[in-house]
Amino acid sequence: VEVLLVMPRCTSTRIVELELQGCGFRVVTETEPFNAIETAVRTSPDLILAAAVMETLSGIDLACALQAMPISRDLPFMLLTSLDPEHAAFADLPHTVPLIRRGEKFSDDLALGLAILGIT
Repeated sequence: VEVLLVMPRCTSTRIVELELQGCGFRVVTETEPFNAIETAVRTSPDLILAAAVMETLSGIDLACALQAMPISRDLPFMLLTSLDPEHAAFADLPHTVPLIRRGEKFSDDLALGLAILGIT
């Protein structure tokens, strides 16, 4: 399973990369959401996991953009966040996008999100 991880370059990005690799996934990391759009369209990854908060576009913006285009509409997408799931920022998030919480719930949320999206 190939995962496109979209997060700014920082220590937590490396931790998420290692966690995903530990699950047996091949991880390609993009630090810029605009570059991630191109990578997603060109490579059709099995999963896109994006941070909710980024500088140029948020992960929510990225999810909306990819879902709006026929070429990427069906790419499985999850959003990584430390925000409360009821936060107002998620009002525009497509309802098909599972939230993955950072920290101790990461593994449980990831497993649930993978099951929801049908990725094994």
